[in-house]
Amino acid sequence: RNFLLLLGGLAMLAITSLKLTSLVLLIGPLVLLPIIAFGRKVRRLSRTSQDRIADISAYAGESLNAISTVQAFTHETLHRSRFDTAAEGAFAIAVRRIRTRAWLTALVMLLVFGAVGAIMWIGGKDVLAGRMTGGTLTAFVFYAVVTAGAAGALSEVWSEIQRAAGA
Repeated sequence: RNFLLLLGGLAMLAITSLKLTSLVLLIGPLVLLPIIAFGRKVRRLSRTSQDRIADISAYAGESLNAISTVQAFTHETLHRSRFDTAAEGAFAIAVRRIRTRAWLTALVMLLVFGAVGAIMWIGGKDVLAGRMTGGTLTAFVFYAVVTAGAAGALSEVWSEIQRAAGA
């Protein structure tokens, strides 16, 4: 259903303004490529962060289960030091993941709003030059919003499919 809505939205965009639709189709991949690349880095860091947290949990569980042995050999300080090192490593990875995620969010906002602004600016110039009416530009914006919503829904479905395949 979302795929048909996306195709219908693209068709209506093309009917409304072929020039602006061409710009959307040209700018779209230029906006998506850096987002996809950054998203992969965030996903990789998320996986590494979860692995480090699992390592800490496993180490703590093993140490607590064998606490009498650890105490018998007076290794409390050694185990505490190893746990501290593992916890600091996990924290450092988590900070890198959060920073990368923040940069991704900023990049998405900059690229998407920049692209929307550029297309609206070109459309506005066409309205001022008399090549397009204000109503046509408004219709184009409405169809673009509908199309973007359908594309967003499709991307959510695709991410759920990937998550299920990975499980």
